[in-house]
Amino acid sequence: MQACKSNQPVLVKRYPLRRLYRPDIMSYLTLEDLIVMANSADKFIVVDAKTGEALTPSFHPAIIEH
Repeated sequence: MQACKSNQPVLVKRYPLRRLYRPDIMSYLTLEDLIVMANSADKFIVVDAKTGEALTPSFHPAIIEH
């Protein structure tokens, strides 16, 4: 997984069946990848791929648990 190279947050799209996709590197991610990004202080936002609704706050508890 590539690190964020700018100050802009990395866009992560959530598709059905909880699949996470990072369009800038054309790669699917796991929850563990998001945890690594958070621990590396990389900024990211998670949005619903269909509606564009922000979902990042719903991922915070899962990230904090690890």
